[in-house]
Amino acid sequence: MILKNIKIFLQNICKNNFIINTILETQISFDIVFIQEPSWSTIRFIPSSTSCKDIELVGVLNHSNWTTFSSPYSSNSDSLRVITYINSYISSSLCFSLQNDIFHHKDISCISFFNRDSIFFLINIYSDASQSALKYLKDTEVNLSNVLIMMGDFNIRDSGILLFCTILLIVILYLKLLILFRLIFLDLLFFCLQDSLTTPEIRIQFWILSFYALILKSLITIIFTLIGDLLQIMLLYQLTFPLLTSNYKPRSAP
Repeated sequence: MILKNIKIFLQNICKNNFIINTILETQISFDIVFIQEPSWSTIRFIPSSTSCKDIELVGVLNHSNWTTFSSPYSSNSDSLRVITYINSYISSSLCFSLQNDIFHHKDISCISFFNRDSIFFLINIYSDASQSALKYLKDTEVNLSNVLIMMGDFNIRDSGILLFCTILLIVILYLKLLILFRLIFLDLLFFCLQDSLTTPEIRIQFWILSFYALILKSLITIIFTLIGDLLQIMLLYQLTFPLLTSNYKPRSAP
């Protein structure tokens, strides 16, 4: 097995079992599937060793063509938000193993495997809006070499989004004012010309045109207001959750 030929599929399924089942059924050409935000559900009820009542056995979707790697589910904590599927035809030959003793975070999954007498690591990460997983990595020193790949759903925003939203908001407001001023000018023009309209047919056409102009002005006002409010929300979100900084420089692939 040559490392550069390993194919990895990445998807945040937003707790949707239909999506993950479709991936496992159709993406059989991939070697590894990284999943973020899986759906944890009750598989069945099993006898309890401490109570007369059965307890829930909670797990994620499994598939015969894939080996599932995930930390144990605990009802006392939030659901784990990363799982990894390894294609069965390579899971045994490369001796994959879940390493729970390296990263102690529910949203970070580290998997090791052997290839040509060397050990390599795969890291699957989900970082939520508060960037808890990334902050954990930033504050944790781990002596880990031969990391083949670290990937996931990082929820990181580009620093250019803030400038882009600001410029776009200014442009939207300018266009809104420009169009509204022109429509107001047309309203004034219609008002000045209505006294010069003599025949009923011309007056009816004038009223119809005025009605369409009013509808157009209302639609433009609503659309531009919604777009402006959306951009303001995006700007507020960018300012509320500042970007993380890092001096990490990726190494070349082995």
